[in-house]
Amino acid sequence: MHPHPGTRRSLPSTSFGLGQHFSSPTKRHNKRKTQTNVIIPGQSAKWQCLLQQLSDLLNHKSSPSPLSTINSPPPEPTIPDALDDTDTIQHSGDELSPKDVADYSMPSVAVDRLYDNWMAVIPTIIEPYLQYMAETVGKPLITYDKPLSGCQAGCELKHSSLLCLYFDRFATVTVLSCVCTSLPQLLLHSGLFPTAPSQPRLAVSVELLAFYRALFERSCDSINALASALNAHYERRGFWMTTREYGTQGGVIRDPFRRSIGNAVQWYNILQVHIERRAESIIKRCRQTVLDHLNHTQSAQQPSFTAIPPSSKQFSLSQCASILVQRCPACFAGRTFGWPLSGGGDIHIALDGNFHHRHWHSAGSCPAFYDPAYFIPKVQVDNVGCRIERVHKRPPRQWRVEVPDEAIDQCEASYEAADGNKQKATMDCFDDTGIMALICCHDIPLFFANIDTPGEQQKYSVALLEHLFSHLPATATVVALYDIGCVLARSLDKFEILDNEIADLEVADRALQAARAIIEKDATEDTLAALESLERSHDRLLNKVDLLYASLNIHDKFPELNGIDMEFIRMLLLACDLKINIRKQAIGSFFEWDKLDRTVGGKQKALGSIAEPSTRCRNADHFFLGTKLHQQTRKAIAKCQPALMSAIRKFNMYCERLAKLYDASSGIPLPSPLPTKLAELRNDQSLFEDVWITPSIGEIPQWLQDSDVREGIRAVLKTDCCLEEQHCLGMEADNMCRWFGSELCAVELAIRQPENSMYSLVLQQHRESLAKMQERWPMPLASTVHYASQARSAQAISTSLAGTPAPLELRWLPPIQCDVSADGLSEADSTLPLTDVDAGEHVLDPDQTAFTDILEDVPSNADEDGLSNDDEDQKTHNVNLVWEIPFIPVVDMINVHNDLPLVCGVYARRVRQSQDGFPRYIFELDDYERLASPTGLLNDSCINGCAALLYSEFLSLNAAWCAILSTHDLPCIQYHAEDNILWRNTSRTCYWEKPIWILPIHRPSPAGHWVVCIVKFTSKQILLFDSLAEQKPWKRDVKDIAHLVTRLSLIASKRLGIPRRDFGSWSAHPIALGPLQSNGYDCGLWVLAQVTAVLRGCNITNLRKADMRDFRRYLQCLILRIPV
Repeated sequence: MHPHPGTRRSLPSTSFGLGQHFSSPTKRHNKRKTQTNVIIPGQSAKWQCLLQQLSDLLNHKSSPSPLSTINSPPPEPTIPDALDDTDTIQHSGDELSPKDVADYSMPSVAVDRLYDNWMAVIPTIIEPYLQYMAETVGKPLITYDKPLSGCQAGCELKHSSLLCLYFDRFATVTVLSCVCTSLPQLLLHSGLFPTAPSQPRLAVSVELLAFYRALFERSCDSINALASALNAHYERRGFWMTTREYGTQGGVIRDPFRRSIGNAVQWYNILQVHIERRAESIIKRCRQTVLDHLNHTQSAQQPSFTAIPPSSKQFSLSQCASILVQRCPACFAGRTFGWPLSGGGDIHIALDGNFHHRHWHSAGSCPAFYDPAYFIPKVQVDNVGCRIERVHKRPPRQWRVEVPDEAIDQCEASYEAADGNKQKATMDCFDDTGIMALICCHDIPLFFANIDTPGEQQKYSVALLEHLFSHLPATATVVALYDIGCVLARSLDKFEILDNEIADLEVADRALQAARAIIEKDATEDTLAALESLERSHDRLLNKVDLLYASLNIHDKFPELNGIDMEFIRMLLLACDLKINIRKQAIGSFFEWDKLDRTVGGKQKALGSIAEPSTRCRNADHFFLGTKLHQQTRKAIAKCQPALMSAIRKFNMYCERLAKLYDASSGIPLPSPLPTKLAELRNDQSLFEDVWITPSIGEIPQWLQDSDVREGIRAVLKTDCCLEEQHCLGMEADNMCRWFGSELCAVELAIRQPENSMYSLVLQQHRESLAKMQERWPMPLASTVHYASQARSAQAISTSLAGTPAPLELRWLPPIQCDVSADGLSEADSTLPLTDVDAGEHVLDPDQTAFTDILEDVPSNADEDGLSNDDEDQKTHNVNLVWEIPFIPVVDMINVHNDLPLVCGVYARRVRQSQDGFPRYIFELDDYERLASPTGLLNDSCINGCAALLYSEFLSLNAAWCAILSTHDLPCIQYHAEDNILWRNTSRTCYWEKPIWILPIHRPSPAGHWVVCIVKFTSKQILLFDSLAEQKPWKRDVKDIAHLVTRLSLIASKRLGIPRRDFGSWSAHPIALGPLQSNGYDCGLWVLAQVTAVLRGCNITNLRKADMRDFRRYLQCLILRIPV
């Protein structure tokens, strides 16, 4: 049977490949199903009902509701259906047509009407809100139990019943509004904000909205969280929101407040924005008045607000726009501009794009609630883009090439941001795919631009730069940092994109451009011929350079190095090529580790939990714990490390062979070997030094031959950078101090003007914030005296401009009565006669008022300084430091050479299990190598681990009476650790039972150094041992040691109920007055030797410098005795 045509079986068969593609035919639709009109039952009735509702809303009709009388009891907190106000636009019960659901481009008519109503109400409630804030600031809130009314003219009252949300409850409040006082104004007078512009059914406490605004400024938008939390809080306090069904008590509403609170929060923010704008306009007007006054009266002898350097003749005196000054006074509050770019420029900024902030197409648009203060208009950005497209169609102009085009092309190819057509976000879902930001050097955002193209095009950065320069003086110089700045700079050089006033930054370039025409006209024929000859010579040299680079890969001969051993040349070229590869691999590895560190929050912060001290790699730069993804990433990066280490070892082998073949007469400096550890390689400057492959003429320069000279050069460069940074910090400090004075003067003037009395509270709050800056901003470059002088000048200038002093406002505080019982009186007050006094005599001054419960808790024997029992217990006892040996010390007669145990073992990782009150210690191979090396520096693992081994070794002698603390216990005191941490770290030693404490101490600065102290409770002495016999560092350490003794004694007394042993007169003495150590690496061994002497019942060790090698072997044997 033949297959039917048009089916899969009708296709020809094939023995290779995939065969012919087959597509299923399109199925025809049934006309009876697709072209028959279906009438949905009830649709016409529903349509007519919706039309009638729409007509009622347009004619402002509402269903009658019973009015609440004044004497009637408050209604129950129930609502008909939902708590949404009639003016809100978030209706969820009506079904919308597909056309209405899909159209998000323009707001609906209801949205526009609601927006217009709110914008008409907001200006009318500013004055009631400011009056309420002025009346309640610094006072307890008042609870209104009676109906709210504010009519004074006897108008006809309109009764309204509203549900009001407070911090601790919700309640139904009756409001009596009239023609002279509208309902929103009356609510604001009482501290309530309506959730709708007209006929609201719910109001929210202004204090609750202010608290949410403060929370939003510190966190994020969380209307759902606030509404849910309020509802849960109300329910726990017995306030349930229910619905009324058929005259009976209905069910509990699950989410009754979200939409209403959302409306209240949004329009309360609009109210705040209007108030802030009006206050800012007042201050701005006063700023201009102050500035005009200063420009008129200022002279060189009055440096109150200006400080012109002696060399300011070459600068231009002007100022930046106020919008920039208010955003970052440190950068833009200066008065002198024109600092050359070679010296750092006047202002430093940075630009970059972020494609993680996007805007959905479906979100549509809404009425403008806020005027964008940071975002530049889209029209301005598009105009810049059109101008760039026009200039790109023209031929490029001649420009001076500072960086080769090949390098810029490679940079452009390696950065995705340089490709303006590369799509970084889908354009099908988003209309704005990202944000371009321009920030100052203090990470303060200045301006933004929405990115509405697939990639990061140049028009955004150019538009931001132009917008910035429009607010700067004409002579201001700006240093812009951009990840693809080289590509943008080349475009600006090739095409006339920026205006000449912006792109023309260098004075030297302007002089050359102006004199070029004159030079060309007056040039002689000899000069032109010489220039042509120089150009030909330059071309020949370039050709020779290319030939020289081509010959570098020849290993058998090097014609330029005649007379030098060919084997030496071959090894030199191999080392040169190998170091280039090592540098590339090492830098790539460093970037990978840094990027991984940034993803987990920085160095030493893993994605998972932090490792315990016993499981942490002590000598690594990172923790080897974290999530699975983090571990896999670390392993993937670590796989490249063996190849890099192999290349470094091979390069070091080349350096060794070059040193053997080196002839000093060749004049070629030898390369330096590289460290074999990545941590040391990162900080080694020789990694970035090229291998010298050509002989130097004459003597080798000292900077090339001597590493100390190179270190000195780096130190000089660092000093220059520090001086430049100090200059910049000084300018910024002057700008901040100057801005503080001018801003305070403007605010003081605004407060003194009578027409600004309605905004006096807002202005006073601004003045208080400036007063806080006066306390926080002083620094060595701008001292407190400078800020105090600015404050005095501001007071004087504002008084002279206003003609009247600042109005004195009294804030009456309610009296607080404190009833103190006779038990709470101290012994000094117990002798006073207890007589009946009037209630008015109990009224205390607000500065002297305290709560009754606090007064009753004060003990009768409290000291005059106000210390409680806990403070008195934790008070550190004074320790008298006497730099002399208090007794004849008992010398330990140990002989480490003869007492050396004979142990055979292999070098491997060893674990000492928990015993004798010590935790488990892990001796890594690196720890053993530190002991085996004659110049090895001991770390904390060696000190703590060897101290535990010595304790177990001499346990039968005197060690049982000693408690050896860890090297990490004293830093816990210095960083104010909690008691439970100290107890967890030290309880293993049973220190409360031991009369002797041994505390090893590490001093990290200026160089790492180990010391040890012995605390003896029987004689109340602290014996100090330092192999270098330094006295000055002990003054600070003794205070920390005394604090540690006090804290540990107090903790043991509280937890175990034993008496404290730290009371009494303590003294600190050295155990050795002369230095025992003459090198910089045996301090840890001397500490362990002193610990050995104390554990053996002596006061000081008898070991000397020559015994340190045997003592190292002694400690190695103790480690080898630990089973593998």
